[in-house]
Amino acid sequence: TVYFSINNWKNPPIVSLVRRKGFDSEELLNFRMPEKLEKRFIESNGKHKGVFAVDGEIRDWLKKELDC
Repeated sequence: TVYFSINNWKNPPIVSLVRRKGFDSEELLNFRMPEKLEKRFIESNGKHKGVFAVDGEIRDWLKKELDC
């Protein structure tokens, strides 16, 4: 399985492309989202540390960037 996630354990939050096979996982790519999306994400989830699903406007931004 390959998927995107948002890691909010450190500041700033990082978008990761992850490949998972069984219990093993590998981060294939890490990058920051645009500043305005990052700011809104921190405002809505910043107090909660963890790994989040990519949804809403961040998913829309990724789809646009990936042309899909």
